[in-house]
Amino acid sequence: MLTFAGTGSYSPTDFIIAALTAPAFLVFTTFVLMFNDLVFLRNRVKRAHANIEVALKKRFDLIPNLESIAKTYLAHEQELQKQLAELRAGTRAGTSYSTGEIDAAIRRDQLVTERMLALLESYPELKGDKVVGDLMSRLIRVENEIALMRDGYNDSVELYRTGSQRFPEILLSKTLGF
Repeated sequence: MLTFAGTGSYSPTDFIIAALTAPAFLVFTTFVLMFNDLVFLRNRVKRAHANIEVALKKRFDLIPNLESIAKTYLAHEQELQKQLAELRAGTRAGTSYSTGEIDAAIRRDQLVTERMLALLESYPELKGDKVVGDLMSRLIRVENEIALMRDGYNDSVELYRTGSQRFPEILLSKTLGF
């Protein structure tokens, strides 16, 4: 209308052209916004998929490292517990003692006590259950993270599919291959 008013043209066709320009602009703007929405939703799905891949990579890298740490620590602790079990087994060999065996039993008992004290001084923090517990809690956290990423991916896919199947977005999505 301003263009026609500036030129001084007020013919009926000018009014019809001006009246059709506004709806055409609105339709064009609507399709541009729908296209941008579909692009956003498609990129959101890709980002959610990438987040799952990152979480799986984290799990893939974490599990062998934690497993080797736990195995190394538990193997050391297992060797130590085996030595203690052998020392304990030596003291409980007999249930009734003769007079001559009492001295030998006391010596074995002192040996076990001295050995246990030496081991406790050398390794004051023998707690394999904490190592295994820490390993399990880290694995659980990674698995929970993967589950959250999968939920986010499923939500993104649902939004994308819903957005691309609504009318009039379906016309745009079919035409442009979304």
